[in-house]
Amino acid sequence: MSLLFDHGIPSPYNIRANNLTVDGTITGGGVGPVTGSWTPALAFNGSSGITYSTPPTGTYTQIGNLVFISGQIQLNNKGIFADDSIPTILGLPVPVGATSVVTTFFCAASNITYNSGYVNSCMHSIPSSSTLSLTQTSSINSGEIDLYYMFMTDTSQFFFSGYYFSN
Repeated sequence: MSLLFDHGIPSPYNIRANNLTVDGTITGGGVGPVTGSWTPALAFNGSSGITYSTPPTGTYTQIGNLVFISGQIQLNNKGIFADDSIPTILGLPVPVGATSVVTTFFCAASNITYNSGYVNSCMHSIPSSSTLSLTQTSSINSGEIDLYYMFMTDTSQFFFSGYYFSN
């Protein structure tokens, strides 16, 4: 049995997998999912002085132009940067597409001090890059603001997963 997926996502974000069988095998010369590992890196306008308590790790699966990722970063030392430096996650395994919609990632974080009314961290894909931006989310108005260096500690941790579109 072959399946054809078209999730109704507006062009150019249509995701199609022709000749994908129920057991995951590919027929008719189609291209199957690509999976692998990647190494996420935290940066604040550069990356000098950042060390990790365990090596950052990540995994990914790419099906067509849809890329699913997960990863974890556990700091040992956040380095020295300006308090208003905005942290980013670098090194995505496949670049985000130039016309990709910005997607939001699930993120669990610890050892972070948030602004009043903000309760968690969130990540977003940045089009035409291999980067995720970090924000803090509000429990009051569903808003978001940047997560700055000054809110993080030397032992901050991030665990995240989500998806984005490549070219």
